[in-house]
Amino acid sequence: MKKILVGALAACAAISCSKQPSYTINGEVADINGKAVLLYRNPVSQTKVSDTVEIKNGKFTFKGSVEDVVPATVMIIPDNEDAVRGGFYLENAPLTVDLVWSSIVDQGRYGKYIGESKVTGGVNSAFLEQYNSIEKTVLEQEKYKEYKQARENLDKINPNTDYDAYRKALDEMRANFAEQMKAASEEAAKGRIECIKNNPDVESAAGMFAVYMRDLSLKEIEDIFNSFTPKVQNCHLAKEIRDEITALKAVQPGAVAPDFTLEMPDGTDFTLSSLRGKYVLVDFWASWCGPCRASVPHLKELYAKYKDKGFEIVGVTNDTNHDKWKQAIEEDKTEWIHVADVFPEDRGGEVIARYAAHYLPTLYLIDKEGKMIGKMEHTELDAKLKELFGE
Repeated sequence: MKKILVGALAACAAISCSKQPSYTINGEVADINGKAVLLYRNPVSQTKVSDTVEIKNGKFTFKGSVEDVVPATVMIIPDNEDAVRGGFYLENAPLTVDLVWSSIVDQGRYGKYIGESKVTGGVNSAFLEQYNSIEKTVLEQEKYKEYKQARENLDKINPNTDYDAYRKALDEMRANFAEQMKAASEEAAKGRIECIKNNPDVESAAGMFAVYMRDLSLKEIEDIFNSFTPKVQNCHLAKEIRDEITALKAVQPGAVAPDFTLEMPDGTDFTLSSLRGKYVLVDFWASWCGPCRASVPHLKELYAKYKDKGFEIVGVTNDTNHDKWKQAIEEDKTEWIHVADVFPEDRGGEVIARYAAHYLPTLYLIDKEGKMIGKMEHTELDAKLKELFGE
C-alpha cells in the first residue's frame, strides 16, 4: 500500500533565526514523481493562494506562513495520472499529514480525493482528531451494531459509478434503521458540541461549530461563541458564526427588516422598503426546490384572499439559472413580486444569508412599518394572517 507522507519539521536553526511564525512541510511520496500543490484560502483577501513544487525522488518541501488558521489542501499530481487531493487545517506549527494513496475516491466531476488521512501536530489537528472520533465512538455501542453494519455496506457502493444501487441501499437503511439513525445522530451531535465547548482556544473548534449551529437558537449560538477566547472569536474560521449572529439579530421580531434591492424578471429593480404600508411575506425559494413548488397552491390561496387588504408576497429565488427561475414562475402562474438573489465571488446568495435562511422554503412576515413579525411555517401563517386581517 502506497502512502503519501507529509511531515512539517522546522529546523531549530530556522526557528532561532526568525521571529515570524511559519510552517515547513516536508513531504515524501513513495514511488511518485510529478508536482505537489498547496492550496489554501487567505483569510484577509479571500483569494486562492497556490504554491507549487516539483516532486523529486519522492520528496517535496513547502515553506511559508499564514496569518490565521485556514483550510488547506495538498494536491498531488503524479506524472501521467489525474490529480488527487487531501485536506487539513494549515497553521504555523509542525504538521505531519499521512494520506493513504490506496484510499482514493473518485467523485466524478468533483475530482479524486484521498479518503483516509491522519494529521498530527498543532492544536487544531489534535482537536480535529478528537472531534472526528466522536461519531465512530457512538457507533461502536452495541445498540447501533446493525445500523453500523448497514452504513459500512453503503460506504462500499460508489454513488458516482452505481447511483441506483447506492440510492436503493440508502433508502433501505433509512427505512430499516430510522430510529437508530436519529438516536445516533443526536448522540453524536451532543458529543460534538461538548467537544467544541471543551476547546475554547482552538480555531478549528469554531470552524466545526459553524457546521452545526444552524439548527440552534440565537441565544445558544451566542452562548457558545462567547465561551471562545478572543483569539478564536476573531479568527477567520469564526467569521461564519459572527455573520450568523449578525443575521439572526437582524431578523428578530421587532427589528427593521433588512432592506434589499434585487432584479425582477423583466430586468427592473425592486426595493423591499417600497412596500411600507403593507404586510409582506418574503418567501425564499428556488425552481429546483420540491417543497417550495409544492407550497405554491397554499400561497396562491392566501394571496388571493388578502392581497386587496394590504398583503404582498415577495419571492426571492436562490436560482443562479435565471431561465429556469422564469420558467418556474410561468409554470406556477404566481402573480406576486419575484426577484433574484445575487451571488458574489462564488459564495451563496447575499440576501438569503442576511436573513439566515439556510433552508428552502423559508418564510418571513414583515409588518406595515417594515419590522419583522417573525419566521413563519405554513401552518402558522394562516392563523397569523387571520389575526392581522380578520376573516
